Amino acid sequence: NLSKLLFLNLSDNDLSGTIPSEIVHLVGLHTLRIGDNNFTGSLPQEIGRLMNLRILDIPRSNISGTIPISIEKLSILSHLDVESNNLSGNIPLRIWHMNLKHLSFAGNNFNGSIPKEIVNLRSIETLWLWKSGLSGSIPKEIWMLRNLTWLDMSQSSFSGSIPRDIGKLRNLKILRMWKSGLSGSMPEEIWTLRNLEQLDIRMCNLIGSFPISIGALVNLTLIRLHYNKLFGHIPHEIGKLVNLQVLDLGNNNLSGFIPPEIGFLKQLGQLDLSDNFLSGEIPSTIGNLSNLYYLYLYKNSLYGSIPDGVGNLHSLSTIQLSGNSLSGAIPASIGNLVHLDSLFLDGNELSGSIPFTIGNLSKLSE
Repeated sequence: NLSKLLFLNLSDNDLSGTIPSEIVHLVGLHTLRIGDNNFTGSLPQEIGRLMNLRILDIPRSNISGTIPISIEKLSILSHLDVESNNLSGNIPLRIWHMNLKHLSFAGNNFNGSIPKEIVNLRSIETLWLWKSGLSGSIPKEIWMLRNLTWLDMSQSSFSGSIPRDIGKLRNLKILRMWKSGLSGSMPEEIWTLRNLEQLDIRMCNLIGSFPISIGALVNLTLIRLHYNKLFGHIPHEIGKLVNLQVLDLGNNNLSGFIPPEIGFLKQLGQLDLSDNFLSGEIPSTIGNLSNLYYLYLYKNSLYGSIPDGVGNLHSLSTIQLSGNSLSGAIPASIGNLVHLDSLFLDGNELSGSIPFTIGNLSKLSE
């Protein structure tokens, strides 16, 4: 009966039952947000009658069935989010022609592949297709979506490689393709995306190395590239990424020294260089990383002593230095790490006595 209703927000409740078909009588609706509930059944088949709808937001609500064909009638829709439901079947082709800015099919069980018609999403800014059920090769048309700021295709069964055309997405801020099924070479063009803030392409068997141009990506806060086949040295220019909070390069084929410039990354909370072929000493500058809480350097060929400056890292909860060739004594300063709950130093060549200060580590569990 509420024919003049413009906004309906019932999200983040514990609503159950089916979405009533009568909701399509609210023909004046601009915004419909009913996500984070516990509905049963499917979307109303006549949802296309809500022709004034601009925002349709129904994530995490246990909805099943298919997306109704009538959704194609929502010609001014700019936001469509059905993330983390139980939707299946084919996605109506006309959706890829809509004037959407935000589109999420993530966390569902759709069939088929991404069609070349995706090129028609010229206004799209955020595109979330992670764990959507879509598979197959990624059409070249996706790299023509120049307004994209957030692209997530993680946890999928896509095939093929990441093309050099990814460098055309100049506005991209967040790129997530971890465990996407993609493989092959990591294109250098990724390192030309100057607006990039998060890069997560772990677990893809990518082959490549780090160019010195990585230092230009000063907006980066997160790099996760573990479980790939990256090789070569970590460039000194990594020290220019002063906003970096997570650097995860574990389980690759990296070699050479850990650059001392890593000590410039004052915002760094997680550092994982484990299971590579790194050698040399742990740089003393690592003691400058006052926000660090995870330090993983295990399974490398590091030698020399554990820097005394490690004791300055008061936020540390985990130190993992196993499987190296570290020697000398365990520094007494390690007793300053009162938040430490995990300390792994096995498989090294450490000598001397265990410092009595280790008794300060009351949270230690491993």
